[in-house]
Amino acid sequence: MGYASKKLNTENGHGPLKRAQVVVKWLCNLLLLPITALVKTAGWLINHAGQWWKDRKLKNLLYGLPALALAGFAIYFVLGHRMSSRFTRAAKYAAAGEQALREENWGVANLYLGRAIEMGVDNNETRFQLAKAAEKSNDGPRMVAILESLAPDDRAVYTPAHLWRALSILQKNPVVPTEVQVAEKQLTLALELDPGNPMANGLLGDMYYQSRLFDAAIQHLGKTSIQQPRYRLMLAKIWQAKGNAEKSFSHAREAEQGAEIQCVQNPRDIGKRLIYAESVLLQQRYRECIEILSVGLQQADDPGLRNALSMALVDWSDNLLAESPNNRGAAFELIAKSLENTPNDSLIFDRLMQMLKADAQDDVSEKIKTFLRKNIALGRATGVSHLILGTALFESGDSENAGFHYRKAFELTPAAPLIANNFAWYLLKSSPPAPEQALQIMNAIIKEKPVGPEYRDTRAHIYLELGQWEQAITDFESTLPQLTTRIETHEGLQKAYTNLEMTELADQHQRLAETLREQASSPDQ
Repeated sequence: MGYASKKLNTENGHGPLKRAQVVVKWLCNLLLLPITALVKTAGWLINHAGQWWKDRKLKNLLYGLPALALAGFAIYFVLGHRMSSRFTRAAKYAAAGEQALREENWGVANLYLGRAIEMGVDNNETRFQLAKAAEKSNDGPRMVAILESLAPDDRAVYTPAHLWRALSILQKNPVVPTEVQVAEKQLTLALELDPGNPMANGLLGDMYYQSRLFDAAIQHLGKTSIQQPRYRLMLAKIWQAKGNAEKSFSHAREAEQGAEIQCVQNPRDIGKRLIYAESVLLQQRYRECIEILSVGLQQADDPGLRNALSMALVDWSDNLLAESPNNRGAAFELIAKSLENTPNDSLIFDRLMQMLKADAQDDVSEKIKTFLRKNIALGRATGVSHLILGTALFESGDSENAGFHYRKAFELTPAAPLIANNFAWYLLKSSPPAPEQALQIMNAIIKEKPVGPEYRDTRAHIYLELGQWEQAITDFESTLPQLTTRIETHEGLQKAYTNLEMTELADQHQRLAETLREQASSPDQ
């Protein structure tokens, strides 16, 4: 009884183990089946091939053909399984890399996409994604190497890469001129692959617009859509410059439609609002333009919106004066509003000075002076109000009272380039002149702020007064591209070169000054 019981327990204990061993053995045989078949088939094939070689009988060769087919199938199965597994892993790396790229996990994306390409997922799209990941993870050498193949300078390869390379150049500040040529070439190559690409056409049209190559700009900007109101606005401005009001208004309406939709979708987008306002302004709908900008200013007190509002008021004022000189009063009211909005704008200063100089039989000039005095009394736009009064007095010959207003303007707003420039000019031309103080003022302004050519022109005249001829020439010549037709600039250069005993250059500028003076005095001018 005891023996039988012991035997039964042993069988019960080893039964499951034996069954497991059988299952494992069966699975191993199944997995090894392709290899076993390959080995046996190879033996069969070698045997029949040897027999055929020995007897040269066709039947032995035919008997070997099934073995050859089976061997080929087994090889295909084994290698195919390995390749399928490799490509599956590569695809998973690529998918993980793209997901990391979307999540802005640049280092992980760079790693996974690089691994995917190493394992065989080597297409242009994946390589381009890797270039973007490399750029964001500061892997410059990898990014450059990829772009050299996807976006070379001598042939068109992959549109997104050409666009990305061009855009990365154009977004720099400042852009080096040689790099602008590279960007232009990249956009041209992108258009070889996709002639209707709206981004490439827009960017290339923008480049030509900035370079004032209007005909070339029209060719590309015309291929953009209403969903790109910025480019439609450029077209409107080009046709305005060409004197075609009908086409200008047409494209301005297109820009307005696109920008209005974008403003409704995102009312706080200042850039879109500025495009919306300018497209309406080009159609001379001044009240609507001012309303658009005023709504934006209620949401955010942005300097760009303020400047745009002032320019709209100035443009409206200019339009009224162009319609009739009798509109001087209404035009002044608009300029007064713009002065309150942006008090240190040189364009507003110029418009008020023109009105003060105008030979008119009305009381607008006195209204302007009263307005400026009221500003000073109320502490509103005080600096520029003193400046305008001082300039008007100086030009009328009242140098003493002019000096009072100039000094007050500078004391109140010493950092305003417009006021500093005019005060320095007054110091240079007053009696006695004070060129040293004027130079100190202009040096500070030019050092601290990006300024226009008029400011360097003022400093050049100061250098002339001080006898610093080379410094005067440097400043004068830096302004020549913008002030080519200014007689005083060529006279200043003639004086400086004469004192340096460089007579040929002095004579050249003297002739230019005389020619410009003759043109200015001609009845046709």
